[in-house]
Amino acid sequence: MQRREAVRGYADEHGIIIVSTMSTAPSLAIVGDNVFRFVPPDTFQADAMAYFLNESGVTAIVPISRGDVWGDELRNLTAAAVEENGGTVFDGVRYTPGTADYTAAVADLDVQVGHAIAVYGAEKVGVYAITLEEAAPIMEAAAGMQNLSQVRWYGSDANVLIGALATPGDAARFAARTSFTGPAFWQQDLVAAHEATVRKIQDRLGRQPDGYSLASYDVLWIVTTVCTQTASADASELKVALTEVAARVSGSFCDEVSLNAAGDRSTAHYCFWSVEGGDAYQWVPVAQYDIWTAGMPPNFAVIGA
Repeated sequence: MQRREAVRGYADEHGIIIVSTMSTAPSLAIVGDNVFRFVPPDTFQADAMAYFLNESGVTAIVPISRGDVWGDELRNLTAAAVEENGGTVFDGVRYTPGTADYTAAVADLDVQVGHAIAVYGAEKVGVYAITLEEAAPIMEAAAGMQNLSQVRWYGSDANVLIGALATPGDAARFAARTSFTGPAFWQQDLVAAHEATVRKIQDRLGRQPDGYSLASYDVLWIVTTVCTQTASADASELKVALTEVAARVSGSFCDEVSLNAAGDRSTAHYCFWSVEGGDAYQWVPVAQYDIWTAGMPPNFAVIGA
């Protein structure tokens, strides 16, 4: 967080415009600064997760989360959204990023999930994993616990679509067994309409692109349009132009992007993906959650229904 603040301060002081397709921390939404974020802040993700849990019949969650700014913010935002919907959030487990052995953390999680099952029943309890790639070793450790495979697991935009959970092994087996499901910043209809472009990006990356990489594809065109249509290097003029162009230009993977007073995206699109097993493990889209206008109820649809 301190590094991000330093970069933001330097950019504001020297008239530099920063365009981000990865930063989602609500605490970095600063009105009037020179940072523009073309992905929704995690307040939207928290609301989407709470909505999906409610639709899934889960009324109690036990989090396991990274002990950093991102993990703490998303955990607290989601907990507030779940509780606002009438759900219950257990203390859960907070681990140090870079942990080498998750046995102790997972054992603690198992105990708390056992308590939750005793009160609410396994079908009403979910584990909410706010992790990065360490989701895989956490699940490998969880596979040997008494309670953790009895409930459904849910994830965040940082661990959905990771390859380790779709590669044969203990982690993938556990993910499929617990119907591991999480949201990705993603508009399924737009992605399907530009399948050839997605395939080219996938070939270059060597993996399935996530919504942030697809947003980067579109933002490059938005920034290029601003630069070619604005004969100025003045930061204040460029900020106005960037806001105006973003609102009227539709990209391959972004609808018209409405930016709020802080220069952050004010609409949100999340596709929920689930790990399914069988002959092979794979990520399968199961639902779409869209906020087209800030403050309005979401559009939610089960994919394939």
